[in-house]
Amino acid sequence: MKMRVEKWSEVPMEDLGGGFTRQVILGDRMMMCRNEIRGGASFGSHHHEELIQYVLKGKIKFTSGGESRIVSAGEIIIVPEGVEHAIDVLEDSLVVDVFSPPKTDYLQKKESYLKK
Repeated sequence: MKMRVEKWSEVPMEDLGGGFTRQVILGDRMMMCRNEIRGGASFGSHHHEELIQYVLKGKIKFTSGGESRIVSAGEIIIVPEGVEHAIDVLEDSLVVDVFSPPKTDYLQKKESYLKK
């Protein structure tokens, strides 16, 4: 694949319902998502590929292994591949996710836990 430049303003917006919209850019072995999520959204326990999530705006609670962490604007959380976690969006948030490799369930259109 050749080097390329993307602009969020030109990436299609996907409406996942419940105040959750997402834009996706795929690389060969990575996936970047720009997510706008309304406060009050909740994503039950799930696992997937390695995730690095950068919270640009808002506040999100991650729960894993009986431990909860609040991640606020300007902070980053790293969730290793295969680690079960749940997410509660505490206030309207803008987050950027990087998955490596790209999320299998996204590529196969099987992200049922997102459509709550």
